[in-house]
Amino acid sequence: FQGNAELVGRHITGHPEALKQRGAGTGRGDGMSMAAAAGAALVGMNRFYGHMLSVDAFTNDNLWPYPYLDSLVTTGIVVNAGGQRFVDEGRGGVFVANAVAELDDPLSTHVIFDKAIWEAAGRNGLIPANPHVEKEGATLHRADSLEALAGQAGLPAEALSRTVAAYNDAMARNQPGDLTPPRQSAKYVAMPILKAPFYAMPMCAGITYTMGGISVNVHAQALREDGSVIDGLYALGTSAGGLEGGPQVGYVGGLSKGGVTALAAAEHLAGASGPA
Repeated sequence: FQGNAELVGRHITGHPEALKQRGAGTGRGDGMSMAAAAGAALVGMNRFYGHMLSVDAFTNDNLWPYPYLDSLVTTGIVVNAGGQRFVDEGRGGVFVANAVAELDDPLSTHVIFDKAIWEAAGRNGLIPANPHVEKEGATLHRADSLEALAGQAGLPAEALSRTVAAYNDAMARNQPGDLTPPRQSAKYVAMPILKAPFYAMPMCAGITYTMGGISVNVHAQALREDGSVIDGLYALGTSAGGLEGGPQVGYVGGLSKGGVTALAAAEHLAGASGPA
């Protein structure tokens, strides 16, 4: 239902206009709404699959759906309007995008990194941020000091400096879990922010599709709130809920969900109809 601002506003963010649509805007949750009207339970409605984009994606079509900024996000740090970290960047870009959507102002975040990160992680990905965001005219603040960078980005200089100093100290001690919030390091390698010039890029969360949907059983049959089956009603692919999302914002992929649930439903229907 990513194309339905009313449902996105009800379930995902108080500011649906602050999420950049980077997927099928035609997904309006009509089938899900009809199933709910027939008594189906809805689950996992507060999560979505998406990526972090330049905030200029709202006005520049060359900045979406790519390049997304996840490589920079998972290697550097993400700060709010107060110049403070608020999310575990080590959980990945999809997790960060959901955390940003939950903010009072989802358009208030910056990713902070240095030259070493820009030249390494910045060049990762199908269409890497470096050099494409600058090539396409995205806002990218650059300065030889964190104080000057904060001034360009409109961030409080003292708070940003403290945030980066605490982060660099944790990196030097190889203890990212000591940070507030703690940072995971099992999947993504974090790098310190030490080498000028320093960079700040204003971001937005790009929503591709919503993870929630109709509650189903192992046969992809739609379920009521009490767990009973609604005879003859199946929910397949991204119409089904409870297979993605959750506290970890787990992502399994729309095609995987479609293939597995379609096969489960087909096998159940074939068994229910008896031998040919």
